[in-house]
Amino acid sequence: MHRSLLGLLFCLILGSVQGNRKMPKLADRKLCADEECSHPISMAVALSDYTPTDCRFIPIRRGQTLYIYSKLKGRGRLFWLGSVSRRANV
Repeated sequence: MHRSLLGLLFCLILGSVQGNRKMPKLADRKLCADEECSHPISMAVALSDYTPTDCRFIPIRRGQTLYIYSKLKGRGRLFWLGSVSRRANV
């Protein structure tokens, strides 16, 4: 079973208000395998550990399998939405 993650909680915040200020959109489009973005478009294995300094991102450990469900296009292209396996295959 895979632990759901939001490598990009910004996706949930798009268009929402924070501190009475409207957050700018990161992207107008995203790449998905299907209309609901429910099937992975990519899989990868983490080559190194990642410890985020921001609570909106998740820690990733070397050897964990990553499942990518969507990638933002344009300005926010560095942000992806996905899940990570609980076990590292090291």
